[in-house]
Amino acid sequence: MISVIIPNYNHALFLHERLDSVLNQTYLDFEVIILDDTSSDESLEIIRGYKSHPKVQSILVNDVNSSSPFKQWVKGIELAKGDLIWIAESDDEADSKFLEKIVPYFEDPEVDLVFSDCKIINEKSEIVHENNTWIHDPSLDIGFQNKIWEGQNFLEDYQRYRNFVSNASSAVFRKDALDTNLLLKIQAYDYSGDWLFWNHLALKGRVAFIPQSLCSWRLHDVTTRSIADLTKDINRLNEASLVIYETNQVLEKKPLLSNYSWVLDWWLRRYSYRNLWNRNYIVPSLPFSRLYILFYWKLLRRTCKEVFFSLKSKLT
Repeated sequence: MISVIIPNYNHALFLHERLDSVLNQTYLDFEVIILDDTSSDESLEIIRGYKSHPKVQSILVNDVNSSSPFKQWVKGIELAKGDLIWIAESDDEADSKFLEKIVPYFEDPEVDLVFSDCKIINEKSEIVHENNTWIHDPSLDIGFQNKIWEGQNFLEDYQRYRNFVSNASSAVFRKDALDTNLLLKIQAYDYSGDWLFWNHLALKGRVAFIPQSLCSWRLHDVTTRSIADLTKDINRLNEASLVIYETNQVLEKKPLLSNYSWVLDWWLRRYSYRNLWNRNYIVPSLPFSRLYILFYWKLLRRTCKEVFFSLKSKLT
């Protein structure tokens, strides 16, 4: 059986679509666990409308906001009765054959994690991209073929560089591959706990990828990672650096720095020469000393260019 965990916080606008896309799966051996983290919108009213559905086994409503999505993951996992778990985020959608196409991969007892490609949709459910652009970035692309890796190889070649399982709703995993230590660790994270989670799972067995877009990852005002929100993005980058450092320490592998260019680009977007002149900057949290050297070299080059063109415009 599969336990479908649906953690929700203020996604009333998308809840009907999400719940219906889960309950209308062609694969029928599943239970649904719905968690609400003290939503202030109409979420509870919508959730309670599904209370009598035979697939809905538990509805858990927090009295106090947990402040971390991964604390909700753990609550759902602890309630789960299934051998397999699908964390179906409350603002996403799924193809009706999502489970039907994923479950057969678990016939291989060594497979602990299966994830699919996904479409990117907006708040109106309009398709923005037919595939997940994050996992098909040309600099490090897993391609469009079915793949099964030994977990260690997947981690060494791909997953340590970025979170390829970037949409949790695209993945199903074995419950017995989890351990108490991992569940405790992810609860200390607000943003990158999922990356840490998948990395640990990868080391437990095999990882399978389905190139079909079997689910839809919704990006909207709440989920879009806005550059304007400096505090959240700094915390997100700090957490990502921790995951990168820990993963490479476990693997005892020397990383290819060019595959971390996205980290540098993310930090560099936070800086201009005006920030530096006014001492309005934050020392970046980077996982390797070589990344610090590369970061400050790129920052120096860009700052010199900015100052040059700024002075040129004033003189002309």
